Amino acid sequence: MSLTSVAAPPEPQIPGYEIEAWLADGGMASVYIAWQVSLQRRVAIKVLRSRDSDLAQRFEREARLLATISHRHVLTIYDVGHLADGRPFLAMELLQGGSLRQRLEDGALHESDVRRWFLDLAGALATVHAHGIIHRDIKPGNILFRQDGSLVLCDFGIAFEDGQALDLTRTGLMVGSPAYASPEQLCGRPIDARSDQYSLGVLLVECLLGRNPFRGQDYGETLMRHLQMPPPVLPAAVAPWQAIVDSLLAKEAAARYADEASLLQALQQLPAGSADPLLQRLESALEVATVQQELPVQLPARRRRWPYLLLIGLLLLPLFWVAGQTYRVHQLLLRGDARLEAGLFLQPAQDSALFYYRQALLLQPHNAHALAALTRIARGYRDAALIEASRHHWQQAQDQLQLALQVRPDAQDLLALRERLLAQQQAQARLQHAAHEETVSRPVHHAPAHGKLLPHWLRRWIGG
Repeated sequence: MSLTSVAAPPEPQIPGYEIEAWLADGGMASVYIAWQVSLQRRVAIKVLRSRDSDLAQRFEREARLLATISHRHVLTIYDVGHLADGRPFLAMELLQGGSLRQRLEDGALHESDVRRWFLDLAGALATVHAHGIIHRDIKPGNILFRQDGSLVLCDFGIAFEDGQALDLTRTGLMVGSPAYASPEQLCGRPIDARSDQYSLGVLLVECLLGRNPFRGQDYGETLMRHLQMPPPVLPAAVAPWQAIVDSLLAKEAAARYADEASLLQALQQLPAGSADPLLQRLESALEVATVQQELPVQLPARRRRWPYLLLIGLLLLPLFWVAGQTYRVHQLLLRGDARLEAGLFLQPAQDSALFYYRQALLLQPHNAHALAALTRIARGYRDAALIEASRHHWQQAQDQLQLALQVRPDAQDLLALRERLLAQQQAQARLQHAAHEETVSRPVHHAPAHGKLLPHWLRRWIGG
């Protein structure tokens, strides 16, 4: 929540709060400094800028998750409510000590500070994970400081809860910040608390070296670095951190720390660290490395390099192709989810949820997210068909079922249901026909003619 050069949005009117100043642009929300009248204290107000229902649901989930956690280094939520136009807002602790991103940009970090910060972060994550919550977006911008220098873990907008439903977890879909995400998160695989450990490891390397070595020029390059690049070898100035970095940045989750208690123990065993700024110590180490690099080295002739470069390029080409495919699938799933939320299941034909999910499956035939979403759409039409059938509206039932089969044409359960509904319709038709035939063939008893009620002698007299 740092000041930006973006034009300040209109100040919201919130009963019980007096807006004092616009603080920051927080992505999907705007953040203000406000005075809470009832408790006479200054707070931060986070207001959703859009009325989008999916964003509002995520926004309110963040408030609910934060309300379950009580920890000094996790953001404290004070209040939640809605503006007059329906947009939600959060009232939370005001943090005016800047962000870790700002401190990294200033380049004035000390090893002792880094050790203290990561002890605090490990403790905060231990509590968060104990509540069954995975943060999924640990990065410098989401770590803020109080004026006393203590840090606070913020922004739980995309946090994951154990047992969460598909439409909130978006299984198979990359969420979070790619430069800090774990390999399993980038690939859309199931994640657990150890995914946050990997993000913490990337953050630690950036604090120690002053840069994030996994950040590439684009999404594809960043993905390949996370999947293939080993943990960096730390210079001698910060070598005691190497074992922790190696464990946090293990490509397989099973090779990381079993829990934050193990991480805390490893951090506590580190030496206090030098009082000199990290950047100054690393620059001294780099000067030595530069001198060593200037020693004569026999290089291959230039004309002999191109075959090796060509071979490396050919070997890397499939990897970049896979990364490109993953990115395209990611974009298609995003569009499919947007159409799904908007209720555009099958139409327009080239801009519907069905269209984008099928395009994703052409690239990744077994993508779990796309398959689950199509199953969800088909199940909705199937349920509608069953409701119509219960009312004996057979044509409407068959129409709804046909839509379900349009989504999943090879689904055996839907094909069997179609046959069953057709059999029920035919059985009812036969019963109605039999009832009609019985009514038509039943003998009719006519009342006797009036003349037959007269005596025989009177009928003969009348007849003459």
